[in-house]
Amino acid sequence: MTGFALFRQRYPEIVLEFGEYHYLGGSTFPDEFPDVIEITPYQARWVAENELQELGSTVSAWSADQTGGYAEVIERMKIGGLVWLLPLKVEPMVAYYDETVFAHLGIQTPHDHWTWDDFLAASRQLAQYGYVTDMPDTFEAAEPIIKGLGGSYTSPDGAVFTGYLNGAATIAAFEQYLSILNETRTEGKGAGDTPALGIAWPSELYPILKDHADIRIARLPVFSDGNRYNSMFATGLAMHSGARDKTAALELMKAVLDVQDRRLLRFVNAHALTAREPRYKTDARLNGTICWMLWRWNPRSHRRTFFS
Repeated sequence: MTGFALFRQRYPEIVLEFGEYHYLGGSTFPDEFPDVIEITPYQARWVAENELQELGSTVSAWSADQTGGYAEVIERMKIGGLVWLLPLKVEPMVAYYDETVFAHLGIQTPHDHWTWDDFLAASRQLAQYGYVTDMPDTFEAAEPIIKGLGGSYTSPDGAVFTGYLNGAATIAAFEQYLSILNETRTEGKGAGDTPALGIAWPSELYPILKDHADIRIARLPVFSDGNRYNSMFATGLAMHSGARDKTAALELMKAVLDVQDRRLLRFVNAHALTAREPRYKTDARLNGTICWMLWRWNPRSHRRTFFS
């Protein structure tokens, strides 16, 4: 019997209604705030103190049963040291490369301890033969690279932008990265449309993985400070502070996350993947391969994780 079925059996008097909210922030809230809502960490930061139920003591016994990964993600999604969310979708960024191209050109493939300098060296070698490197060029996706180059979008607790995003170190990091982007884009042309090396969200890689069997997934490289940074798309389930039956609301949240403990982190990886790229739903091979890799790496492999 599924978690939802058990929930309905235990609470037959509760009618479940589902809705979608396209805007949640500032002082604008739904007319009737739902008892359980899926939101991102930055949305939770806006509304936590006024609208959400702090879940630390409530879920401590349950989360303690989760072995390793999922409990660590709960820890990383804390806001102000408090638990407001149970992770539902988790998708860190990955590196990818064409194994056949690397072997043909004699370039060392990515490994557990490869560095940002290794990444750039491989990119330059590939460019000599006309292969393109796919470098993140959006604000969210570039964050781990900017951090690795010495910049920072926010204060360590994620609450303050001024003095960090516009700080001298961050500006210098952006200038350095823009120079790298220009280099990779002007030199690497002519060997085809599919990059032989890149950094991206797994949900963006479906067309490449589907049509190119030699593409492999790797961890992001280590930067000169010895740290490996990442930017993670994440959402979680939150409870309204005014929920009429908080025990039932928590049971509903646990029913949504009705997966065996050791597979729970893999479940939230897969949920993010299929939600952001629905075609993964019909391709169990690609879905399973990526989620297995993410389950192995995340979150132990990242010293610092940022949410977008």
